[in-house]
Amino acid sequence: MAKHRKKQQWKQKKADIMKVPDASDLKAGNVEKDRYALAIKDGQALEEYIINRGQNVLPKGSIGQARSMPQLKEIYNHYSREDIQKEMFQYAAGRKITYLRMFKPQFDFLRKREDILPLALYTLFQNGGNYWPSLHGTISRYGSGGNQICDIVIEIDYKSGWERCFEMTRPVIEWLKDVGAVFKIKFSGHCSPHIIIPAEAFPEQLTLPNSGHSPIKYMFPGQHSHFFRNLTEIVKSKIKEPRYLDTSFHIQEHFLRLAYSLNETTGLVSLPIDVQQFDHFKPSDAKPSIVKPLRGWWSIPRDAPQRMEKFINAVLRQRVIISVKRAAIPTPDEHAKVEPLPKRRKPLFIPESLLTNEAMYEQMVAVGQDRIDLREFLLLEARDIKDALRMLRRFQKGGNTVDIPKVAKFFNVDEEDLTFLWQWEKNERIFRYYGSDEIRQAIYELTQSRKIRVGLEQRAVVMHEPMDVLPLAVYAHFDAKQRAKYPAFYCTASKFNPDGRVPISCDIYIYFTTKHPHESPFEAAQPAVAMLSGTGVTFFMYYDGKAGPNIIIPYEAFPEGGHWAIGRHENMVEQLSNYLKRFMRMPGATCRLAKDPHTFFPVPYSIHPETGLAHIPLAPAEMHQFSPKAAWLNKTEVDNEWWNIPPDSQRKTERFLKDVILEPIS
Repeated sequence: MAKHRKKQQWKQKKADIMKVPDASDLKAGNVEKDRYALAIKDGQALEEYIINRGQNVLPKGSIGQARSMPQLKEIYNHYSREDIQKEMFQYAAGRKITYLRMFKPQFDFLRKREDILPLALYTLFQNGGNYWPSLHGTISRYGSGGNQICDIVIEIDYKSGWERCFEMTRPVIEWLKDVGAVFKIKFSGHCSPHIIIPAEAFPEQLTLPNSGHSPIKYMFPGQHSHFFRNLTEIVKSKIKEPRYLDTSFHIQEHFLRLAYSLNETTGLVSLPIDVQQFDHFKPSDAKPSIVKPLRGWWSIPRDAPQRMEKFINAVLRQRVIISVKRAAIPTPDEHAKVEPLPKRRKPLFIPESLLTNEAMYEQMVAVGQDRIDLREFLLLEARDIKDALRMLRRFQKGGNTVDIPKVAKFFNVDEEDLTFLWQWEKNERIFRYYGSDEIRQAIYELTQSRKIRVGLEQRAVVMHEPMDVLPLAVYAHFDAKQRAKYPAFYCTASKFNPDGRVPISCDIYIYFTTKHPHESPFEAAQPAVAMLSGTGVTFFMYYDGKAGPNIIIPYEAFPEGGHWAIGRHENMVEQLSNYLKRFMRMPGATCRLAKDPHTFFPVPYSIHPETGLAHIPLAPAEMHQFSPKAAWLNKTEVDNEWWNIPPDSQRKTERFLKDVILEPIS
């Protein structure tokens, strides 16, 4: 009877997880509020136990035997300090919050300063007391104006000794001082110092001279990844062992331990350090019983944007103009200056199928995330279903028939749940791949301003954030009306304006086919690739996941004066296609260029829907020795330099167009 009652309880919990919140829930914030409130309630229960009981260990069955009462009191004393709570709350403002090693947001943000203690104690229930309670926040957050901003974080992640780690970090700090950067330092609680450049230190407006003196507003988070990659290269040149530089902080959803939180492994405080006292710091200063808050540590000087100018110039490798003043009120004379109206251009229309379907996107992400949550719940709460999975594994390993209905009946578990978990397990490598921070960020960046399709879905959507990649892949695999063997992502060759209705640019997409299956598209493509490489034109090549290479000539590589936009795309593609055909040597092989500017092509780093291999970047020199094994998911590594467009690309492409396209492009 008790077993039946427990089964009904977790079935109800499963139903709650799978339920998509309705508009009233979302408006009232009930979903997040319930989870947050439950965590506070559990934490307060442990808080009362520590205050009122005082036994040597906690009762069996609560958080295990891993924390003695003296340790619990030490934890309580640290997180209950009002000065610590105040500093932690200030630093955590606007950030998504998680705890311990849960690398996904658990709460939208900290609601009250007083919630820090119960939330910290609540984490003890989540890990059996094996770790010290630690709170983490995203490096991106919502600023005081409601806009999303993102800090820059530098960490030399050397774990074999704090002295060596601090020594390796010192040249970076000296360089930041030299270029006038406004930055903060805190101890990780283990070995490394965290260098943080707060988002508020950056100017709201930048003018890049090579962009026509048009201001770029809110450089972060929109330009965060590009800026961080440039900064990473500089930092690597400053340190002796660049392999220890943590490059994952280009991901805006990356978590960093909150200032004054305990380190989950050592129990030491993630303590802010005065820049001038960096050389005098030692880990014993971070013992919870002796730490004192560093007043004003997170404050930003009023002249920070002006002070940061030299630093920004160094990172962007060009002179920027920083605007920090409000726009001046125009004089009467200025009012009289009337600019002539620009000549109206014929509007460009896109097919109805390419109109962004926001409702569809939200539904796909919600359903996919529900699947992820359901799996997590079933594996944590349903012991019988884990036993059933073990039996299925034994059947498969022994070469026996995997009979899911029979096993589900034997263990008295839901057949649908067991089928779902078994399908997930068979495709575990796929979901682990799409869940990787680097893969998610790469797919997100490469699809920005483009329309995408998920799996075999025909409706176009726009990728909102890197965190959505895994839920979308899960949706495509389990819940889409039409499903391929593996979930894949596709994007348009064209880019669109912010409202998604007007195409503003278009890349050239090239692929190769052969007459017979045994012939290699790689071999067929070699003459054309050699020609493109010889002319110096900028192009990017990646594996199509099945047989050969795909080539993209980015719109940004074409001369600005030419304005190779949608209206001229087909004309130029036709002439370029005729020219490339001259280099095809293999009988029956063809070089094809996508004439439709709205063609969907596989997103680099996505997975091929039939083979399960990754669309990995290729270098021309690697073509003759390429093996599909290089595209196995467990071997795929993100190349952050792959899509970099050289500064002289437009000049070389212009020369290429003049040399190889004999007819004038009109």
